[in-house]
Amino acid sequence: MLATSQAGAASPVAEYLNISTDINNGYAITTVEEKLSNPADTAVEDRFSFLIPEEAFISGFSLIIDGKEYTAEVLEKEETSRRFDTAAS
Repeated sequence: MLATSQAGAASPVAEYLNISTDINNGYAITTVEEKLSNPADTAVEDRFSFLIPEEAFISGFSLIIDGKEYTAEVLEKEETSRRFDTAAS
């Protein structure tokens, strides 16, 4: 789900969305590929969220923006919330 989080701002346009999953030795590796374009003259903030089964976990996460890969640090939910609250305040 992609949701714009700035009121009154132009929404990015999803040009395509491709989801693929490979299963190997009991692990599912899912790749989500989405291309967004921003019609606005300024940066907009968006959120991408997805549901995973209760027993599932994320072991790696990265974004590729304009050909450059940004690898995220995967944290426990409580630590993620704490860091977000600290950064937001």
